[in-house]
Amino acid sequence: MLESLVGLLASVDGRRIGRAVDGIAQEYYRVQVVKVEEEHGLITAYVLAFKDGQFTAEYCVTLGADGYAWCNCRDFIVGGHRCKHMAVLSLWLMREDALRAAEV
Repeated sequence: MLESLVGLLASVDGRRIGRAVDGIAQEYYRVQVVKVEEEHGLITAYVLAFKDGQFTAEYCVTLGADGYAWCNCRDFIVGGHRCKHMAVLSLWLMREDALRAAEV
């Protein structure tokens, strides 16, 4: 899965990556994994957006080990762009994997 996450991040434009990183650093985004389909290599999660500690939006994101990516945000649905929510989930998954590895 790590390879597909890196590939996905490479396909997200720099501005969206920047917003994703800033949002994670400022704790604007929280991730809640809702479904893991190991058989199909899919992870579905909600990327929750906050501003000044107040919930503002919820995005449903699905990422696949085969490079599949989907989000219910306007950038993806209307524009077809790989979005910052996909980047947020990718970065979050990579971080969680690194934290688990460090515990061993």
